[in-house]
Amino acid sequence: MLSFQILAIITVVSAFMVVTRRNPMHSALWLLVTFFALAGLYLLMNAEFVAAIQIIIYAGGILVLYIFVIMFVDLSKDSTLRKAFHKPGQVVFAAVFSALIMVVVVAVSLTGIEPFAIGEPAAAATDSTKAFAKDLFLQYLYPFEIASILLLVAMIGSVILARRSTTSVSAREKELQ
Repeated sequence: MLSFQILAIITVVSAFMVVTRRNPMHSALWLLVTFFALAGLYLLMNAEFVAAIQIIIYAGGILVLYIFVIMFVDLSKDSTLRKAFHKPGQVVFAAVFSALIMVVVVAVSLTGIEPFAIGEPAAAATDSTKAFAKDLFLQYLYPFEIASILLLVAMIGSVILARRSTTSVSAREKELQ
């Protein structure tokens, strides 16, 4: 239980660091810490397959994609993008949304509802990989496909952002000549 609490604290603190860092590369590195801490939590819950997927796909693939997008867009020099993400309404919305989530978490913890015992679901399954695949492709197929479509849209959006910044730079270069 102590290791679970330590990993949970690391996860929450590193997730907070992801959203509060000004440098996007620092945020990406804190995101890596978050992914590894989450994988540790999955290991404590005897979900080895999910932990391996967490490290391979998210820490290995998605984070590399984020870093490429950060390098293409170069957020450190583009002040218009920085201004777009620092509107007071967004800050108020994030604060209210976070407060609502905290109210729900505190209410659930005070009522004494235990969502599950650690290790219980995986211990009941004979093979966690087989049980995971069965649940993923039979019960959760549509949410899985929706998540893949959302990731595809995010990749297309990042390519469009990267192309827009390169075309605007080339247009400025032509104007200067």
